[in-house]
Amino acid sequence: MTKKAQRRATPPEAIRAFARAQTEHQAGQLAEAQQLYHRALAIDPDHADSLHYLGVLSHQSGDSERALALIGQALSSDDGNAEAHHNIGLVLGSLGRTDEAIGHYQRAVAIKPDYADAHTNLAAELLTKGDSAAAVLHFRRALARNPNLPESYGNLAGALIANGHPDEALGVIGRGLEIRATPQFKELLVDCLKVLNAAPKSGDLRHFLSRASAVACARSALLDLAATPDAAEPPQAGLEFCCALAQQSLGNHTPSAEETAQLATLREQTAAALQSGAAIPALTLVALAAFGALASIPGSSALLERKWQDAVTRLLAQQPA
Repeated sequence: MTKKAQRRATPPEAIRAFARAQTEHQAGQLAEAQQLYHRALAIDPDHADSLHYLGVLSHQSGDSERALALIGQALSSDDGNAEAHHNIGLVLGSLGRTDEAIGHYQRAVAIKPDYADAHTNLAAELLTKGDSAAAVLHFRRALARNPNLPESYGNLAGALIANGHPDEALGVIGRGLEIRATPQFKELLVDCLKVLNAAPKSGDLRHFLSRASAVACARSALLDLAATPDAAEPPQAGLEFCCALAQQSLGNHTPSAEETAQLATLREQTAAALQSGAAIPALTLVALAAFGALASIPGSSALLERKWQDAVTRLLAQQPA
């Protein structure tokens, strides 16, 4: 029997050219990097790393088809390169070839199970296919590797909402807000409040309401939702959470200019409804209570004479006179 031929060693000149290309590439000098990748390939046409990163550069330059060819050629000689599988997945995803992208991301995480970026992008593609349960699994794995990135918490929370678990998403958002508040969290909280159909775990709820950053972001999300024309009332669990939020945050926040304008509109609408006897959305009342005493609204003494859900009635009873 003949022994399997060993892979030919890469010439030192090609290795040096590739190393210089990487330095230029990482510095954003794409033209210089391209020349150096070509120099490495002129010395060693089968140099997989040069093929791979020349493909990445081609994608960055807008030539995705060439990128596919180059990275594919690299993988034909080194199928165990997790980064190359991940990067060809990015190219395929950008071209709308979702199933192929998923296949390469799955290969990447099989080779390198702690590859956070591959888990993240795999989860994102799975979400586009409607597989939110699998997306949750991979976003969790990405978060385990990047616990200090707010985006990791936001990604997981979005998948949990899509998978029908907004109560769990609320806790994830709260933990993310401890790191840094981002606009994504406010948007996710609006989505949570719309569909919160189960009470968060008591420990998660206490933890969320004990964090000033979480309370401020959720209060702003509540106001955004209440100010949305024809906004539907949240489920009972969502309304109860909003009432707990309003009670926790009363008097602890100075509204922004945008919030001040939203509050002025809601106050005018509530005062007009009190005068005319028209219905007042519970969500409007709770949002106003989260930013200040309802007693400042003309005719507010009549609010307790109306029938409300139990959580709203308790909130009204606890309002300052």
